[in-house]
Amino acid sequence: MRSPTPLPDLSSWVEPRERRPPRALDLLFWGTVVTTGLTMGLAFAVEGREALLALDPLLGGLILSSAVGLILVLLLWPLLAWSPAAPWPRKAASAVFLVLTLSVVFFGNATVYLLVCVAAMNAVAVFGMSGLLGYAALLSGSTLVAALALPGDPIAVSLTYAAGLLFLAFLSGVAFIGLVVSAQRSAHTRELLAELEEAHADLRGLRERVTAVRGSVTSGNRPDGGFRLRVRIPVAERPATLTEGGVA
Repeated sequence: MRSPTPLPDLSSWVEPRERRPPRALDLLFWGTVVTTGLTMGLAFAVEGREALLALDPLLGGLILSSAVGLILVLLLWPLLAWSPAAPWPRKAASAVFLVLTLSVVFFGNATVYLLVCVAAMNAVAVFGMSGLLGYAALLSGSTLVAALALPGDPIAVSLTYAAGLLFLAFLSGVAFIGLVVSAQRSAHTRELLAELEEAHADLRGLRERVTAVRGSVTSGNRPDGGFRLRVRIPVAERPATLTEGGVA
């Protein structure tokens, strides 16, 4: 039976980095910003300024705030914290970043929802589960208020949209926790394997030296969970010599 092809090791893409997000999250952010920016630019270029002015004033203001918010989150991205131990200026940058992402979702483009995922991951990385829950609540609450204020949308649609964003933010934060914990365990496992390989090398060296003098080395696990190492080295007997007092 043909064995399945092993998956490539992409652990380095999800491992936390000092003062930087994981590589996968960094790529997700830049891809989201670029595609959303291009979509906004093309929409404004095709529809024209007149179409934007013809919109409901509240809807037009929300779309404009989304465009401004997208530029600001782009500028804040390199300054964000990614650890609870980060200095307060970076934590403040993360807090401002999270607030700004609340305005970007009003553009309604599909890629904007990926920005919600990124923001939720930053919230849980810096402020823990309370930060994630707080961000998810603010996101769904602000979206619900804005949707109810817009004319023409049934309340059921607004509630469904807000609930969907709440679920998306919470699930993204939980997925980030799982990725980080898995990456940390993987790194710890690699450290243990390196220590084990070093111990095996020392044991092989000891066995070679003891065997050279016709000794023996036995090792194995103990019933109580410990490790047993027994080394036997033959001791040459001294020849008997005759002295005045007898045999020595």
